[in-house]
Amino acid sequence: MPLLQRFCDISIRRADTENYRDVIAVVKQQLEAGLPAAVYISTFWCPWHGEYQKLDHRHYCLAIGIEEDTLMCIDPALSPEICRLPLKDFENGFGPCMVFEINEEDKNRNYSSILKESVEKLEKSDFLSKFQIFIQDFKEKFDYRKEFSNFEISLWDVLFFRNMTYVAGSRILYSRFIALVANITKNQELNEIANKLMISKSKLDVIRSLLVKGHHTVFTDRMKDKTASMLESVVELESNIINGLGAISQSIELAEIGVDPVEVQEKEIYIPEGHTFVDLRKHFNNIAFHSIISNDCAADITGTGHYFLSQNAPAGQVIKVNNMSFAFPEIKDDIPDNVMCQGQVIELPGTSCKGIMFLGCCEWGSCFDFGKLNFNDNESRDIQINFSDWAIATPVFDEYVAWRGPVYDKTVSNILHEKNNLFALFRPIHKNDQLQSITLPQCPNMHIFAVTLC
Repeated sequence: MPLLQRFCDISIRRADTENYRDVIAVVKQQLEAGLPAAVYISTFWCPWHGEYQKLDHRHYCLAIGIEEDTLMCIDPALSPEICRLPLKDFENGFGPCMVFEINEEDKNRNYSSILKESVEKLEKSDFLSKFQIFIQDFKEKFDYRKEFSNFEISLWDVLFFRNMTYVAGSRILYSRFIALVANITKNQELNEIANKLMISKSKLDVIRSLLVKGHHTVFTDRMKDKTASMLESVVELESNIINGLGAISQSIELAEIGVDPVEVQEKEIYIPEGHTFVDLRKHFNNIAFHSIISNDCAADITGTGHYFLSQNAPAGQVIKVNNMSFAFPEIKDDIPDNVMCQGQVIELPGTSCKGIMFLGCCEWGSCFDFGKLNFNDNESRDIQINFSDWAIATPVFDEYVAWRGPVYDKTVSNILHEKNNLFALFRPIHKNDQLQSITLPQCPNMHIFAVTLC
């Protein structure tokens, strides 16, 4: 909050309220000023939450309007739509209310100074050494049963999971700031740093996912070793990031800074004409779809009991999104329909192409990683593959929503998300030699449903 006030002229404070009427009065006052209010609502009284009428946990959302006996809310973490909170439920589950104040004064922000200050704090901090101590402690003392003993109550009661979520989220925010400064200064090195931060965030999401999935299977010594190895790779990557930022922040010209960047309007991407659908069936190793609600079916895209209901899926059809085309997989109950990425080498027709398209998603976090394009002259080139979490309404990367469908959760016997997503991603290929194969990332949270060459 101090950062918002210092750099964005937005202050947040807790409203002085003692009862339901006070909270409603504050919300109305904020709305009349053209501002939202951050309202607390217990998950037990939050109709769009998976724990509605089941468990009582802390939850906040933004109140943006009042219509008759309903509070209109935005809750981007859980729903792409405007959510309706009956005032009766709100009265039963209300809590503290936070209000926003905006200073309209224009400021010529010096992003160079902000960047340098943030880098200096990173360099002076000892978070990397503490991270290494944590890894050693994890190797020697981590007890999965004790750490995840509260899992049956709620995932957010597991302190390890919650802290991993916060740590990963901080990498997203810092990456966005670095990308902002890169946009202003036209500094490609900063863009590369922003990408590395997203890779670090993706690794942390995969680690968190391994721990969660261990509850639904068995957390073995092999999984523990893999988790420790991934944690070590994060430390190595972030050490590289800090060193790179230190050098870049000293060389950025102040004259290049001082104005807000021009917002880039989204443009329709250019896709070369003609396409070839790649047959992925022999690589399918995961089941994302099932035709009925069942706690006993084999479908489980996440490894934690979630799957798409397939009634309205375009099974076996060609779907198009923003000039991209995909052959949607055939869907049959209990038959694999997607590739969970584990470094598979996908053989391709061996033709020259100018682009490659992916239909997919990630789960338990949005993932950012690299595969390899392998050509007939034995040259390989990295290819960035990134997908947002399937439950996120708006993509966090440069992909597009391709299809939406309902999801069933076996663990609570409830449809948690009415519209989870599959995304479409395009990558140009700047090489004329024939493309022989593509090596997918080592990222089990990432799922590929279709690949198209063009």
